[in-house]
Amino acid sequence: MTRSPAQPISAHAARRLILPVWVFVACVGVIVYASLQPFTGWTAWPTGVRFFLWQPPTRVPWSDMLFNVAAYVPLGLAGVLVWSPAWPRGRRLAVTVLLALALSFAMETAQMWLPTRHASVFDLLGNGLGAVVGGLIGLLLLTFRALFRGAAWIREHWIVR
Repeated sequence: MTRSPAQPISAHAARRLILPVWVFVACVGVIVYASLQPFTGWTAWPTGVRFFLWQPPTRVPWSDMLFNVAAYVPLGLAGVLVWSPAWPRGRRLAVTVLLALALSFAMETAQMWLPTRHASVFDLLGNGLGAVVGGLIGLLLLTFRALFRGAAWIREHWIVR
């Protein structure tokens, strides 16, 4: 049974739809806080320092990379669940990853003014990878939810009559 756009949704359905929004907003807040703390000591870029995207790579700190991936997985997972169910899954994933990359780019750029922080293109790549992994997990959850709905329909219409 489908619902027409004019029909109101139940309170339970509204809570189910709003939870991913709150998780997404909380993830953004935690990422901003973790990326910019201690929030003091903002300075101008030192002379001769290039923008972080153009800095030559020195080494790949794998522990930092894994942390960045893990930090953006919940954002990616919540992100694909936030968008309209009418959107194709590919669009949900693409929009989520693009927003996560925009957030990561903004945080890495802001870190250029914090001497206690180090902006890196590897952080940006790790954050994007984390959003992709989280988004794929979210799409997998959507797939299982559709499978469970299908099984419930079969049970109700063919078995339980």
